[in-house]
Amino acid sequence: MKHAIFFCTPADLPALEELIDLPALLEETLVHTVAGISGDQIIESLRQNKMQLWLVAPHRVEPLSIKAICVTEIRQYPRWKALNVVGLVGDKMSEWQDAMDESLMHFAKEQKCERIECYVRKGLVRKLAPLGYRQMAVVLGKWIDASSHEDGLGYRHRTQAVR
Repeated sequence: MKHAIFFCTPADLPALEELIDLPALLEETLVHTVAGISGDQIIESLRQNKMQLWLVAPHRVEPLSIKAICVTEIRQYPRWKALNVVGLVGDKMSEWQDAMDESLMHFAKEQKCERIECYVRKGLVRKLAPLGYRQMAVVLGKWIDASSHEDGLGYRHRTQAVR
């Protein structure tokens, strides 16, 4: 089934809040993150245009048709600007992940971002679990223009080995 990605503006929020329990849905996106923010705080940031809301649905947004929700924010680092995926939750991700990636890439380029970041929980790392460590998040990054960054992490490498 083909899904559409809906970018919600601050003006869309009142109508959306009449359709769905937006704070609860946003809280669900935060379960697997370390964002340290509540659903109500995200709504306030959405209203102030500090964060962005993306919905995945087959054709139009209705309460039972929403397949996924994504919350993003733009982060300015000293060396680059990034679109950060703050929270993402949904069903049957393989059906809509390409469309979401395409939408996020397009938006990131419009905003002059150099990469997209996703802070997601990977789970426990077996090797460190016996020591009491737990992995809080995994940072995934994708450069918008990979040719301008040699290692994908933002570090330019010297062409000669350091001796």
